[in-house]
This record gives sequence, structure tokens and C-alpha cells, in this order.
Amino acid sequence: MRFRGICFVGMTMVFCWISYAEAATPNALLREPVTLHCESTLLRDVLNNLSEQIPASFVFRDALVEDILVSYDIKNGLLEDVLTYLLPDHRLSYKVLPDGLIVLIPEDTKKPGNVTQQVFQSPKVIYKTEPVYPAEAIQQNAVGLVCLRLRISNQGEVDSVRLKTSSGFVILDSAAVDYALKLRFSPALSNNKPVPIWMEWEFEYKFSDMVGVSKMVAQ
Repeated sequence: MRFRGICFVGMTMVFCWISYAEAATPNALLREPVTLHCESTLLRDVLNNLSEQIPASFVFRDALVEDILVSYDIKNGLLEDVLTYLLPDHRLSYKVLPDGLIVLIPEDTKKPGNVTQQVFQSPKVIYKTEPVYPAEAIQQNAVGLVCLRLRISNQGEVDSVRLKTSSGFVILDSAAVDYALKLRFSPALSNNKPVPIWMEWEFEYKFSDMVGVSKMVAQ
């Protein structure tokens, strides 16, 4: 799942918009490159590691991965190959759903229609502050795109932020991280149960000759 924001500045006006970006297709997602080095590591931790490398989140019942240990070593391999190697030995399979969700399912229940019985709801922004284009960045004519990985807790708080792509300016990267940490969401739901999820947030800082009142719109 991705959110995208743009922060313009023209004279003293700041304008920002945020909207959902199109999620990667299942085939594109499964061909994402990943690197994994683990030895007798909990499958839960391995899946969290993979989530930090790709624009997707894994959804599963705790009982499915409880006490499962895995070992694997691969560099720049395909996500599909990693999942094909890791899951079958533990009688697990997966299904890629919209919004970058990868659902783990038991092999013995992998029947037509079973996966569709699971209902997922993506997190939505419920609180946001007014974005700020740092004064020092304006003085330096600093512009750029920041891509962050955010972990939304099952309470809707941003409890972890990772810098995926830097703008090239520390001050812009820091401003984007500070902004993201103040966001609040309605949590992602799996069968009406709140679950943590990773998502991507892109924030672009650039100058514009636009005039008007500062505002931000979320979709």
C-alpha cells in the first residue's frame, strides 16, 4: 500500500495533497527483489523483514506461524521464490490481495472461495497536522522526493518509520519523518480484527508559483 504527498511552496504558501497511489499488481509484487539471511529464525520475524523490503504487508493468524523456525540465505532473489521455498514445508500457502496484502493460509484449507471469506480493510488517515516546508530548506532551494516505510500498529499509531529513499537533503528527510510520526490511522482490519501493517509513504517537496490558501486533502 502506498500513500503519496506533495508539498509545494510558492512565496510563503505551502500546499500539500495526499492520495492513494496504485498498488503493485500481484505479479509485479512477487517479482520484487529481496535479500534474506536467517538461521533458525522465527517465521514471524522473517516475514517482518520481508515487509520492510517490499511495498506489501503479510497478514496471518498468530497460530499459523507460532514457533516455526526457518533458515534461508539469498541475495536479490525474487519474493515469489522465497515464499515458495519457505512456506510449503510448513503446510502454508499464500494469496496476494489488493493494496499490497499477502495472506498466509493453511494448505489443507486452500480451496476455491476460502480466501475470499477473509475480509480486509486498509488503514485510513483520521488525524493529520498541517505540513511544513522547513524554512532552512527553502533558503537552500532544497527539493526532492522522500519515500518512507511506515508501520501502522493495531491501534492506528505510526510506531516505526524507515527511510527507504532519501531526498538528498537531511532536513527534508527529517521533516517527512516528523510529519509521518504525527499521523493517526484507523487500523487495518482482518476479519474485523485490528492488525499491524507496513505501508509506503512518498512525500515530494518542490517549489511552485501556485497561490491560494494552504490546505491538505486526503482520499
